[in-house]
Amino acid sequence: MRAIIGGSANHLLFITHSPANISVFNLNIFQYIKHETLPSDIWITYHCFVPKNKKSNEMLLFCKKTGLSIKYDEDHNTFEIHKIRVCTTINSLHSYACICVDDFILFLWMRLASPLPIAIANCVAVLSEDNAFVHILGFAEVASIHIKTKLKDCMGRIEQWVSEDKEIIDIEDVNIELEEMKQNLDITK
Repeated sequence: MRAIIGGSANHLLFITHSPANISVFNLNIFQYIKHETLPSDIWITYHCFVPKNKKSNEMLLFCKKTGLSIKYDEDHNTFEIHKIRVCTTINSLHSYACICVDDFILFLWMRLASPLPIAIANCVAVLSEDNAFVHILGFAEVASIHIKTKLKDCMGRIEQWVSEDKEIIDIEDVNIELEEMKQNLDITK
């Protein structure tokens, strides 16, 4: 389960939960006002659910190979949901924490510039109010754990990873084009 506070007056709690659902809870009246099934072939668990930008009703969800762009219309109480591409570097990851910083989504803990000292499962990450630290909460073996790390340590190699991912996207696009060309190829004598 993951949740984001949003809405025009920060009065809505968007909750994503298994098997593949999103619900809207109005914090002013303490009632659920919307339930919707997400278009996913897998159970949505231990996923990334972050605000898309400063707009209060747009969100992104990533879980393994599932990527969704979600927009909620407060006036009509409706969702607009679109499938989006999931980059190769994260589509095999699961049970991660994530935060959104300056148009980047950081998936923790697999690819930090300074790795965490221990493996953490079922974790969440929270950015400090001053954007200086990331608090990672989760479980290590049988104990709960809290790790505080500097954001700049997490951001250390972001530019390199972005460049690597662009190269991977280009290669994937070429492979898709080649497959399409093979399917459309009609050799007749």
